[in-house]
Amino acid sequence: MKLLSLCLFAASALAAPSTIPRFRRGHSRIVGGTDARPGQFPYQLSFQDITFGNNIHFCGAIVYTPDTMITAGHCVDGENYDNPQNLRIVAGDYNLATDDGTEQARDVTLIIQHEDFNYNYGWENDIALLKVGVALTFDKYVSGVTLPAQGQVFTGNGIVSGWGTLTHGGQTPDILQYVSVPIVTDSACRDSYGASDIYDSMICAGEVGKDSCQAATSTLQESNGSQNKIVGGTYARPGQFPFQLGFYDTHSTPDEFVCGAIIYHNDTMITSGGCVRYFDHNNPDSLVVGAGDLNLVLDEETEQWRKVIRIISHDGFDPDTHENDIALLKIDRPFDLNEYVSGVTLPGKGQIFSGNSFVSGWGTLSSGGSGPLVLQYVSVPMFSDETCRSAYDSNGAFLGWKIKDYMICAGEDGKDTCSGDGGGPMICGDYLCGITSWGVGCGDARYPGVYTKVSYFVDWIHDNE
Repeated sequence: MKLLSLCLFAASALAAPSTIPRFRRGHSRIVGGTDARPGQFPYQLSFQDITFGNNIHFCGAIVYTPDTMITAGHCVDGENYDNPQNLRIVAGDYNLATDDGTEQARDVTLIIQHEDFNYNYGWENDIALLKVGVALTFDKYVSGVTLPAQGQVFTGNGIVSGWGTLTHGGQTPDILQYVSVPIVTDSACRDSYGASDIYDSMICAGEVGKDSCQAATSTLQESNGSQNKIVGGTYARPGQFPFQLGFYDTHSTPDEFVCGAIIYHNDTMITSGGCVRYFDHNNPDSLVVGAGDLNLVLDEETEQWRKVIRIISHDGFDPDTHENDIALLKIDRPFDLNEYVSGVTLPGKGQIFSGNSFVSGWGTLSSGGSGPLVLQYVSVPMFSDETCRSAYDSNGAFLGWKIKDYMICAGEDGKDTCSGDGGGPMICGDYLCGITSWGVGCGDARYPGVYTKVSYFVDWIHDNE
């Protein structure tokens, strides 16, 4: 599991440095990326020059608050900061070549560039704020990003997004792109670029064929969600977790594994609110769930596939704090229940669990690692809320306030859920006691994984099933 936070605007690839600064103005694209879904990155902005009415995209930017945006210092170097002319940001955009009906354009009225940024002497302090004259209206396509704590350190993989080129000097895309890139240590990055070029205020990330490129000045986030695996786990047996589901987006080619989910009744599934936040709840036409699956690439003749026709998220779900992180999925026709496909048992209202639990999923083996083909599971010890709050406060994350009474903490060194396990089950005895929700890192003894406490939401499930 990963905590979703803004940690950088412009990711530097671990590769031989180009003689052309990678974030100069110019039309370019994410390298090795994938088409984003509408609303997948609601904080992503297109920063445009509208001189002569040409609406030229030259940099990315990020929504922070409705009237304050964040971008790179080099994107605004040389502009009239107090009275910028012909500059605008566009929020809610997906395809730059078409009117998606979700865009909000705002004129930039003030630029605040970091006072210690110098375009000619390195890229230290490469940050600026943009103020707009009319505040953005937040909705499912436009919303602000969460800042990390001062000095917070990130490892593993990050996700970068933008409309930059596919290759150095190549063509630009119309559709927003994103890619997952491994974050590299400062020492490794300095070995590649030279010690004098990499400052403590920078993050390096990238691998061969995956990177951000010109005009893709963008957000870098810790990964949260897809194609990852249980840490420290064991291969599951066929039918061992008959309530385990895989949750897919068929708009991607091939189908994109999104999250885990859980069979409750033959026509009602349970998952996390975070897994479905970007999808149309009344018409999720691209989503399918697969039951009875063990190996994601083999036809085991036990699988059953159903279309998701409706999503019901908890009204109180907050993607920033992970409160009320639960949702139901309704499918087009019931599953045929058998030894490989069956529902889970809900706990009693307010039921308390202790000791060890089992978590399962197809998430990554490690933070930033690759995903498995075969379903994994692992036993993890549960912690009291007080112990969990103390852990998240005492190790520099300062996130103890996020641990609510309706959450469960569990995990130990080298045993945890990870990215891609979200929405999957935590099983205590015969009961569904938790839903994989969030955490910091994967398998880090300092930060146990955090799960939605199902016994707190029994009435909500019954009222909405």
